[in-house]
Amino acid sequence: MSKKIVPVITIILLAAFTLSCCGAFNAPKQVVKDHLDAWSDEDVVEAYSYFARELKEAIPIGDFADQMERVPVRSFKLSSINISGTKGTAEIEGTVTLRGGDRMGLRYELMQKDDEWEIWGYNIHPDLLFED
Repeated sequence: MSKKIVPVITIILLAAFTLSCCGAFNAPKQVVKDHLDAWSDEDVVEAYSYFARELKEAIPIGDFADQMERVPVRSFKLSSINISGTKGTAEIEGTVTLRGGDRMGLRYELMQKDDEWEIWGYNIHPDLLFED
């Protein structure tokens, strides 16, 4: 009987570990996705809410609203994520398509504070266009 239980317990533990890793991997990506969804919906307050306090100090909400007008995001694709668990940082890259059809690359830097991921810095620019 115990010979059958050990493999079952092992499979359950591996499945739990895999699912927890997937959640940890998706957490910073979800923050950027939610931020860009708010940006494309022209919801300045919601998009700004994902910024770390330090980024909010560097970029006042009025300046961010101006940037949202200059860079009207229609859609986006997040293609790369790099997480450093020891430092609690993540870098996410991808592309955005503007309402006029132009494409630009994007790069986000995130930092984990407690259990939350916050946007520490970002850049959306044609020079960052990463090929799919």
